[in-house]
Amino acid sequence: MTKVTTLSEAVASIPQGAHVALSGFATARCAMAFAHEVIRQDLKELTVSQCVGAMDADILAGAGVLSRIIYGGGSRGRTGQHFCLNRAIEQGTIIAEEYSSLSMAFRYLAGSLGLPFIPIRSLQGSDILKHVQEVAPDTTGT
Repeated sequence: MTKVTTLSEAVASIPQGAHVALSGFATARCAMAFAHEVIRQDLKELTVSQCVGAMDADILAGAGVLSRIIYGGGSRGRTGQHFCLNRAIEQGTIIAEEYSSLSMAFRYLAGSLGLPFIPIRSLQGSDILKHVQEVAPDTTGT
């Protein structure tokens, strides 16, 4: 049995309000086809996690798809800032949790290793930790 599927079928399996992780950097290696398919299928209220905010997240914000972004800042490289994402954050239509790119990478690493977290020092001296809510670990095993 194969797990190969079309992009359309993969996006159709994502429920409204889901949390998805995207990759890419500025305008390189972004999930643009995914972003366009999400918009076509009219998904809403998505939370996106991304090490560095990229063009795909900006497009999703502009289309009104996102309700929350968890990311390590970012820009669109030579093409400028994230105009749609920044506007939505400033207007309060998207909740933003901003970390460092390194701390986001370590969040992914911890998850891939089955760990609740990996302690790092890179956030010391910043005010990021003042704004972070503690999250209870998932004890359901799902």
